[in-house]
Amino acid sequence: MKSFLLTVTCLAGVFLSSYAQSSCASYIYYQQEIAKDPALFNRLQQAEELISRFLKSDQQITLHGAMPTSQPIIRIPVVVHIVYRVEEENISDQQVRSQIEVLNKEFRRLHADTTKIPSQFKSIAADCAIEFVLAKINPRGYATTGITRKKTSAYSFGLNDKIKFSTEGGDDGWDSDQYLNIWVANLQIGIAGYSSILGGPKNKDGIVVRTTAFGNTGKLSAPYLKGRTAIHELGHWLGLRHIWGDLYCGNDGVVDTPPQGIATRGCPTGVVSSCNNAPTGNMYTNYMDLTDDACMNMFTLGQRDKMRAAFAVGAPHSTLLRSNGATGIPLPGPDPGEVVPRKSVSIYPNPTARIVFVDIHTSKELLGTSITIHNQLG
Repeated sequence: MKSFLLTVTCLAGVFLSSYAQSSCASYIYYQQEIAKDPALFNRLQQAEELISRFLKSDQQITLHGAMPTSQPIIRIPVVVHIVYRVEEENISDQQVRSQIEVLNKEFRRLHADTTKIPSQFKSIAADCAIEFVLAKINPRGYATTGITRKKTSAYSFGLNDKIKFSTEGGDDGWDSDQYLNIWVANLQIGIAGYSSILGGPKNKDGIVVRTTAFGNTGKLSAPYLKGRTAIHELGHWLGLRHIWGDLYCGNDGVVDTPPQGIATRGCPTGVVSSCNNAPTGNMYTNYMDLTDDACMNMFTLGQRDKMRAAFAVGAPHSTLLRSNGATGIPLPGPDPGEVVPRKSVSIYPNPTARIVFVDIHTSKELLGTSITIHNQLG
């Protein structure tokens, strides 16, 4: 399908129906934000026009040191904001790293499920040459793991972006010209994730993913077991639309994706046709459909080119190519602006004549360390 600008038209009733069923709430979020600020639509159009011009010019993204004829690898520095109310939502570093590994394998077409790409689409399944790296230095220049943790009193977050602001119970994003912000938290029912608007406000830029849909190990809920919600939302963040174009037999703005009636649910097999798209049928294994994680496995060459165009000179994510968030040398010493949580230790009963108990609560990192207890005489 040929590339067209996003047209924002839909009946409110369709919105509500889609929201009730959907796991990706990006399109609903777009409509909500544009209704609040119509100027956002103009900025989105401008971003789409720039990307369209870049694609028509047949240029390549150029990086320092890359050969002009090569497809240079774009590496994006990432910060993951874990916002949690209870410890179950405070996912491990291992679960975060598993998601980064998933992104790097699947955006590079190096994952095991490439063998499941339908034969009619194998020739256009793409290595997008995009990789993701947890940040090594924070915005102040000090060392970081690329993972932040923020305790909140909020039971869940919706599409109002409160998760992106400390004053609203979330966590402030890092400079989006230098980092990709990913917020992970318990989300309201019906939302597995959503993405910011291409060309939208910098302080809202990034993606949001439900705690139990993030990564491929740890605290997960079926059918989100392979970390592909984040891949889908990053597709939106990089300018892709749902493969059915968010309308019945709509246009997703990509040349090599077949037309498709509506979102695909579950995990179909064989050729499923709609919108006169025989003989290939629907591309239901595409990351921009809504099939289960187990059945998503590909971006197309056209989708690759459109996502990479989001880094063209002047495009919304071009500044990330100059970021040193994942490559810079940290300043020496701890970050003076970082709040270091106090370790929670209880000693009881007090007073006691013989036996004393030491409880480290959830501070598992204290296991194996030494503690000295003095009586009232020292």
